[in-house]
Amino acid sequence: MRYKSLFLPAAFLIWVAAIFTFSSESYHTQTIVPFLRKHWTAGQLSVVLPDVRFTYNGHRYSARQDPYSFIEFLFRKGAHLFMYAGAGALILLLLGSAAASLWKRVPLTLALTAAIASADEWNQTRAIGRTSTVYDVWLDTTGAMIGVIAILIYCRSSPSRRGRNGSQELEKGLKK
Repeated sequence: MRYKSLFLPAAFLIWVAAIFTFSSESYHTQTIVPFLRKHWTAGQLSVVLPDVRFTYNGHRYSARQDPYSFIEFLFRKGAHLFMYAGAGALILLLLGSAAASLWKRVPLTLALTAAIASADEWNQTRAIGRTSTVYDVWLDTTGAMIGVIAILIYCRSSPSRRGRNGSQELEKGLKK
């Protein structure tokens, strides 16, 4: 039974190590633009992409004018959301009964995730071709909230966690 008590901490450490490994890589190591160029022309992508334009951290993105950068931006920010949703879910589960109530664990989870995201952004400043921005910390914290919500929905809807009184069982399920 000891392996069960080590699973969450190990999963969390591996997850965070993956986050920091990815953020340590250079832009050129991670870019998906060569893959996109190999399989589609800019014209092909421009036809299927909506005419969307926006600015993020001072850089203008346009799906029609530069579809490769647009797709890569969405891919990268989607990766932020995914990785930090996982981190947020794992932190919430790890906190278990460390905080008295669920409503104390959620803000603590988000604060811890924001701290990890801030350290991750600082780490990125040392990687070639990478930039660090507070916008990504906000995006990462949003990802953590998605992970927290996913855990809460799972615990609320799962018959094995729900029991007769869903809210009490949710509390108990997250404390284990």
